[in-house]
Amino acid sequence: MLLEYDPSVWINGEWNENAAEEYLAQVYNDTFSDNGHMIFAYFACENDSEDMDGTFYLYYGSAAYSIMDHEAETIFWSYFDMNYNNLDLSIAEFIGQTFRETADNIMHISTDGNNPLITAAVVFAVICVIVVIIGIIVAKKANTREEPL
Repeated sequence: MLLEYDPSVWINGEWNENAAEEYLAQVYNDTFSDNGHMIFAYFACENDSEDMDGTFYLYYGSAAYSIMDHEAETIFWSYFDMNYNNLDLSIAEFIGQTFRETADNIMHISTDGNNPLITAAVVFAVICVIVVIIGIIVAKKANTREEPL
């Protein structure tokens, strides 16, 4: 959402996050029937320019937090800052690219070997192999003791 200047959100030129949050909560409730969505809003300031001097803000429902948690939001704002400062991109391009790059990053399954589930499975498999090998050795020693010479 690209919103024009609203003095209730900018009190004496200062950003009022509570007022913005209340406004977006109302928009959210009027627009969505569940908690699985996110609103990305730009609140223009009084003397806004082409540089977009206002404030960008994310508001999302509780179910959307399973995807856009703190780590994902940090990733989003990192791409946002990088694309915002790329003067070769239009507003639509930098916003679209930010969401695309964020989605690619947070939905990417790591193949660098640091996946804890894969690590746990490998450790479990190694332990099972060791137990089987020890079992075979113990069984062979038991059989050799029982055989008469």
